[in-house]
Amino acid sequence: TEQPLAGRAGSASSAAAQDVPSAEPGQCLRTRTASPCGRQAIGSHLWPTFLCEEKGGALAGRREKRLTSLAIANHTCEAAGGSPAKRLTSLATANNRQRRNKKKIAVEYADAFATDGAQLDDQSSYPLPPGVATMTRALLADVGGTNVRFAIADSATPEPLERASIRRYHVENFPTFADAARQYLVDVGVDSVDDDLADRGYVAAGDASENPGARPTHAVCAFAGPVLGDEVRMTNHAWTISMMELQRQLGFEKVRAINDFEAMAYSIALLDDSDLQSIGNIDLPRFGSNLKQTFVAIGPGTGLGVSALLLREGATTVLATEAGHVGFAPNSTDQQEILRRLAARFGRVSNERLLCGPGLVNLYTVLAEISGSAVESLSPEQITARADDASCAICIRAVEQFCEMLGAVAGDMALAYAGWDGVYLAGGMSPALLPWLRRGPFVQHFNDKGRYAQIAAAVPIVVITHDEPGLLGAAACVLIDAGVDMAERRA
Repeated sequence: TEQPLAGRAGSASSAAAQDVPSAEPGQCLRTRTASPCGRQAIGSHLWPTFLCEEKGGALAGRREKRLTSLAIANHTCEAAGGSPAKRLTSLATANNRQRRNKKKIAVEYADAFATDGAQLDDQSSYPLPPGVATMTRALLADVGGTNVRFAIADSATPEPLERASIRRYHVENFPTFADAARQYLVDVGVDSVDDDLADRGYVAAGDASENPGARPTHAVCAFAGPVLGDEVRMTNHAWTISMMELQRQLGFEKVRAINDFEAMAYSIALLDDSDLQSIGNIDLPRFGSNLKQTFVAIGPGTGLGVSALLLREGATTVLATEAGHVGFAPNSTDQQEILRRLAARFGRVSNERLLCGPGLVNLYTVLAEISGSAVESLSPEQITARADDASCAICIRAVEQFCEMLGAVAGDMALAYAGWDGVYLAGGMSPALLPWLRRGPFVQHFNDKGRYAQIAAAVPIVVITHDEPGLLGAAACVLIDAGVDMAERRA
């Protein structure tokens, strides 16, 4: 249902639209109200036919999200130095969900400017309409048990994750997350070391960018642990983070916390083909190729993460889950014996007891016990290395069983979430195990789904090889929060 912008309670655009007069379709509106981006919007605010129309004397706006998408498209193209014609095409593309002719929309936009006498030359500047969300620069964080990675994202650039801004810090070196974030902002040249920071031991790293850009106003932080309410408690170290307190400490407008595997799922919307390695003979998955899509992200690392990315007619959302803790279901007599022995040790046995770094160690230990071999104290990396060089038969069997189990569980997750559009293997272990995953057992057990075997066999399976998928996913959150239609952006 269309609602007047000025009358939409609680809308971010309500205040900005209060003083906007009504207009005939295609007319220009003159206003001197400050735009949300902070600059004085003096002159013509253009509301062409596809943005507003007269209904009973009130300005009736389209949905706020579409306005935001249009504004971002215009601002992005303008920032990149695009010509007015290109900017108009960008606006038309962003509005494509209305199923209207792009050229016609551009003509309407140009005609509306011509009505006001505006010159469509390369120096023209088209201010954002009142009530439209501003462009966002955001602090990104990917927080693990040992390290925290920071970066800057800019929603107005073609590559929102600024790779030159990425830094990594050991969490043990900072008493709080806010301290680590402050040090990062100093290191990249966004903040300076004032007297207060100097007294507390802050020192610039010396590799700050010569042009660090504007200070971030938002933050998206991905944490390796459950996000419940305002507070996040890290399980592997002493940090406890309140989002409201962090927002106050850093002087940001908004701080958003997501689970680390939510970030993995969000990254799907920004991953390029070069960031993926296919398993099997199916084409790479294509985000945005249909109006309705569902993807699954699953990955063994320190634990077993599972999440789903849902695309529904332009809206991109992520379903965060704890499906890694679903009970393990054996598929062979060997796996039944593995389950029996692990159950005697742990009680309930979840998929994560087997499908993560410590899980690979559990597998190796049980298989050595079953075979009567001596059990060595090996790390997951050592087990994988000995399997790769074929120097340890038990290690080879452990890696093979790991891949068989991962294939079965990944296929089960595709069934559980109807993730027919693609399954993405993430986590620290997947790229290292790629040669093993490409062998028969993984795909065989993924497809072994009884009456759904034919459907499972058509699901694309890929390994994410991007070096910072957590930060990339956090950057995708920034775009989505800014109102970007991720499917349109990919198109």
